[in-house]
Amino acid sequence: MAWTRRKARSICRDGTERDYRFGKDAAMALERFLAAARPTRCEFVERDRYRRFVGLCFRVDSHQIDRGLVESGNGVDWEEYNKGGDAKAKQAARSLGAGIWRGEF
Repeated sequence: MAWTRRKARSICRDGTERDYRFGKDAAMALERFLAAARPTRCEFVERDRYRRFVGLCFRVDSHQIDRGLVESGNGVDWEEYNKGGDAKAKQAARSLGAGIWRGEF
């Protein structure tokens, strides 16, 4: 699963040492990704240690939402749940310096 794990008020640094709000950027990236093909659907996978639902969500065109966020650098690969399924997407975003990979987060 991809998770931003940052709140909208979280501050990160870009490659030029300027602060930016990663959570806000990630939320806007999610909105753009979802707007490209609505509606979405989610499939239950399991519950986490806090008994919250964990699932996989997809746009109507079958693009997996978490992978889309990881590919754009606006989410991270949470290996605990997807067993490294987004590792290639993470590496691609990192090599491009996209999203969170443009500086320090």
